[in-house]
Amino acid sequence: MPPLIESGLSTLLSDIIIEDNSKAISILKEHFTFRADEITKGYQDSYGYAITAITVGLAAPDQKILHSKITRDFADPIEINYLQPFAQQRGIPSDALSSLRQQFIEQLNQLIKHKDQLFQIQQFTQADLAALINYQGTITQLVLEQIQQFAPVPETLAAFLSQEDLLGKAILYFFHEIIRSDERQCAHTQAALQQQTQSAWQTRSQLLSELMAQFSVWYEQERKRQAEIKTKKEQKRAHWSTDTEKKITTDGHFFEFETVTVNAKGKITHRERKQARYQTEDLGKGVILEMVYIPGGTFMMGSPETEEGRWSNGREEPQHKVTIEPFYISKYPVTQAQWEAVMGNNPSYFKGDNRPVEMVSYDEAVAFCQRLSEKTSKSYGLPSEAQWEYSCRAGTTTPFYFGETITTDLANCYGDSTYGSGSKGVYRKQTTDVGSFPPNAFGLYDMHGNVWEWCAEPWHDNYEGAPSDGRVWKEKEKEKGFFAKCFGWKKEGKSNRLSLRGGSWDGVAAWMRSANRGDGRPAFRFDDVGLRVAWL
Repeated sequence: MPPLIESGLSTLLSDIIIEDNSKAISILKEHFTFRADEITKGYQDSYGYAITAITVGLAAPDQKILHSKITRDFADPIEINYLQPFAQQRGIPSDALSSLRQQFIEQLNQLIKHKDQLFQIQQFTQADLAALINYQGTITQLVLEQIQQFAPVPETLAAFLSQEDLLGKAILYFFHEIIRSDERQCAHTQAALQQQTQSAWQTRSQLLSELMAQFSVWYEQERKRQAEIKTKKEQKRAHWSTDTEKKITTDGHFFEFETVTVNAKGKITHRERKQARYQTEDLGKGVILEMVYIPGGTFMMGSPETEEGRWSNGREEPQHKVTIEPFYISKYPVTQAQWEAVMGNNPSYFKGDNRPVEMVSYDEAVAFCQRLSEKTSKSYGLPSEAQWEYSCRAGTTTPFYFGETITTDLANCYGDSTYGSGSKGVYRKQTTDVGSFPPNAFGLYDMHGNVWEWCAEPWHDNYEGAPSDGRVWKEKEKEKGFFAKCFGWKKEGKSNRLSLRGGSWDGVAAWMRSANRGDGRPAFRFDDVGLRVAWL
């Protein structure tokens, strides 16, 4: 059996424990009855689906078509987990990504024409079945070798398709979906193999019993520890809601600022002087972190159906009422100077002490909050999505906190796009110093544009079941099956994406809206993603 077939079929058995290969071979020979021509057709179709899906994922960011299920499923993994790291490793600047996407799309459209010439195989032998059981490896290179027989594959495209076995994973996803739908495969074959594993478990029953006993002791200790932590948090929350409410409005200092309101064309029609309370945190070496007081209140989270640019897939609905307790949040996105004062390094692509830190993953953002808490003896963390949107809106219900439209005089975003009746502006192609644009009524800067900001909770496709008190929404997504394993979600089916807010310097105008929501994987890093911190 060709290694390509061994690799693909072995994924169907990846969760089965096989102790006796000879018995497993007998089971496979009895139950695994697909003909060679059926396997061939399955692989050919899977290749076609994979090339199409990758093409869609590459095209989506430019065509703004992230609305259907297939574009939603493939655009995020391919853009974030494959194309951006590929470009970064090869030193390809962000402003060249658009032309690289188009180049790849044209080349992929040529490769798909040879679908029916690939994967011609013969009938299986007993040796093939034995190899199938223990096969491990990736298949992108094997596929590319076959393609080269019919059409040249440019080196850059081949390297991209090989990035973390992108093409192989996509083919396996579709192949798995085709094969597992037949009763001859999963239902009968895996059931028979599962019976074969029982003896293996029985011989280890004593060891398992001992491990379970040890686990029970550990679990009880951990349960008590978590209960104590929960109690302390509840006491702290209650204290915050009573005594701290009085303290939070009397401590600190005031700063003054000017807000603006614009008309539908983006022209400033009103200016107003305001003041807000804040406290400072000395991070050392002259670096200060300013935390702004956000008064409690109630607002409508999400966007109305009439709002231009809202996502058609429901991610901003249903609109729902949320009540927020008073809290503090940083005046600006965390700057590079602040990050370096706490973490001792500067990962940013666009350097500048007063620019927002970027190239920061969610995990690194959480680590920053933890280290900041240790440094200051205060509890810092990422804001919840509700806290972030409430802070951004600052009492407004319009798409942006300054009105019905946005321009590059009001925020750092992609200047060639427009919103409503607004006009095009300058495309800066990089971050800007924090505080370069008008603040909102709470005295917060850069809530629209400059860099995306991590929020605390895992991603949810919509607001069904969302809490109404502004706390972090901890429930996660449902099982995503084999596709989840291929493209980065946890095996247990839990969501491994986290929420992002605010838009960025390279985002279109509609993505800057107060209600807009983005998401990324925990290890995701790019030059338009940073963070803002809150007191918990």
